[in-house]
Amino acid sequence: GLQPASIATIYNPFDFERIRTQGAAYAVPLAEPYVVYAARFTPRKRQDLLLHAFARSQARHTHKLVLLGDTYSKHERGWYEQMLGLIETLGLQDRVVLPGFQTNPYPWIRHAALFAMSSDSEGLPTVLIEALILGTPVVSTDCPTGPREIMTGELARFLCPRDNPVDLADRIDAAGQHQL
Repeated sequence: GLQPASIATIYNPFDFERIRTQGAAYAVPLAEPYVVYAARFTPRKRQDLLLHAFARSQARHTHKLVLLGDTYSKHERGWYEQMLGLIETLGLQDRVVLPGFQTNPYPWIRHAALFAMSSDSEGLPTVLIEALILGTPVVSTDCPTGPREIMTGELARFLCPRDNPVDLADRIDAAGQHQL
């Protein structure tokens, strides 16, 4: 029941130079352009939504989709296995790359044509900020918190409603017209 006189948000700090240095640490082992998402394999991160969007987008013809991440529980392992099945159902076996957890994901993000986040919810989506620090174009679902605070101005047009693979595919393609 307290009514504060003012509220100020204090965000996590980022070491821009360290992130950029780690982003230049090595070249990724992909010769063709790709879209990337880095997140744990869990229903909240909605890799299924991104897979459906990628299958609908024009980028699927010219780019691969790289899903960085791993599982940390039996439940998440089940989600990962569902995503493997979905990749096959959507006919994306030759278009999706699953390198697993990366100690240093920054080179993957830095060299990507696009970072695409498909989460249903976030706190402060650190990886989205890191992608921007690395100069990688971004698209994102408009979670209740996070992306809208980061993707302002010109970037706001690359936000899309949650749980909408058609709109996410449109944002991926729109980003492609500008950056891919």
